[in-house]
Amino acid sequence: MIDFSKRTVDIPNMDKINTIIPKGIGVFDVEGKRLAKLAVGRKVIVEIGAHRGRSTAFMASGLRYSNTDGMIYSVDHWLEGQHLDAYNSGLERLQLNHHTTPIRGASEDIVKTWDKPIDFLFIDGNHSYFHVKQDYRLWSPFVVKGGLIAFHDYGNPGWEGVRRFVDTIPDSDLHCIGVHHSLWSGVKS
Repeated sequence: MIDFSKRTVDIPNMDKINTIIPKGIGVFDVEGKRLAKLAVGRKVIVEIGAHRGRSTAFMASGLRYSNTDGMIYSVDHWLEGQHLDAYNSGLERLQLNHHTTPIRGASEDIVKTWDKPIDFLFIDGNHSYFHVKQDYRLWSPFVVKGGLIAFHDYGNPGWEGVRRFVDTIPDSDLHCIGVHHSLWSGVKS
């Protein structure tokens, strides 16, 4: 039985995720377990920047093991299909692909046709200050009140743009509910 009352979720398929989508490619385990917890009960999740799908796998596992009928829309450039095959095959091998929809393109282009309310927005695309700000400004209006927004690599010395931008968001707009390693998460006011 999985304890969903904790801040992170110990998911049964952790070893399988680490075998199919190895550590060092995306989120750390503690961040993944937090993403799994944040995904619980969420119907529409948008992930900006998916790479090979490691964070996607953790969020989809949160959906699976909580019996949530949700969908993760992963937006990524996947230039020339780079890593898209790995994304698709990894999620298929993990039997999580029924919770995922890859959308290939730039987030600033994809958002122009987006029309669904978002329960959980995970920003992990280009980590420059400009792009983090742009992703937040373009996508956060779709996040419902009480919805979640998370940023990866907050406080990571190699990606100062993430912290610089997140620290400018007023608490009255987005209230921080925790930082797990370099995963910052908050609730939209």
